[in-house]
Amino acid sequence: MPPNIYCLMWVLYVTSCAMGQSDAVDICAVEATPWKRFEGTLVHVSVGQAGVWGVDANKLIFYKDPAYGEDPNSCEPWELITGSLKQLDAGKDVVWGVTSRDHIYYRQGITPSAPKGTQWVRVPGLLKHVSVSQRGHVWGVNSNDNIFHRIGASNCNRAGDSWRQISGGLKQISVGSSGVWGVNSGDNIYYRDGTHGDPKSDPDGSGWTQVPGALKYISSADKVFGVNANDAIFYRAGVSAAAPIGNAWRNIPGGLEQIETLSCAVWGVNGNNEIYVKDIE
Repeated sequence: MPPNIYCLMWVLYVTSCAMGQSDAVDICAVEATPWKRFEGTLVHVSVGQAGVWGVDANKLIFYKDPAYGEDPNSCEPWELITGSLKQLDAGKDVVWGVTSRDHIYYRQGITPSAPKGTQWVRVPGLLKHVSVSQRGHVWGVNSNDNIFHRIGASNCNRAGDSWRQISGGLKQISVGSSGVWGVNSGDNIYYRDGTHGDPKSDPDGSGWTQVPGALKYISSADKVFGVNANDAIFYRAGVSAAAPIGNAWRNIPGGLEQIETLSCAVWGVNGNNEIYVKDIE
């Protein structure tokens, strides 16, 4: 299959899955498919309908066409984006990120005709980690592990209106279609009650439920993935509207420092800053 056709098919597939138009996530062969090495090195990677974005050890920002095939280089190469960030997260048509000084920015002007956007816009506040869902909902944590929810943020109001502090303490947080999940300084795992499905109403949720296990990083999308202190990779089985915290962690082969997922795509970086992707269709 010509690479450009494969890329187009992948974009359409990811979009349909993320918008809830496919039940493929229920039959994903999570454990069966191999990890593929991707070109380049990054310390953090994120995948969304806005594409694949990442930052390297020098805090340079990169964007890549959201597609891949048998040849990891079959689609577009990584493109350098102006700016400097230590962490970012890709949504539907927006990317949020934070700098080494914990300043918060979002990428303005992302459209199908301008997928890299036009400029970074500063948002008031300080966060060490920020997460945006495919609906444009935003959560983050600061240097004291305080938790914040961006009120009014959506795909229609990308910047949102204000920050609301949420009770609890987390070192890293993720918002997606499986709800709001996070891990604390002791690698304990928590789910925010009432957030499964990433409702359009963007609720604060009603409390935190501790989930058995220990992870240092977690990613919420159609599935929940995470990595532990030994870089072992897990996904949460049994997550549904009726059972939002699922029923078991299942280990899959490989080792990653950080992981992100959208529909049937899983991306991550290892301790050598090498980039890996798993097609779990």
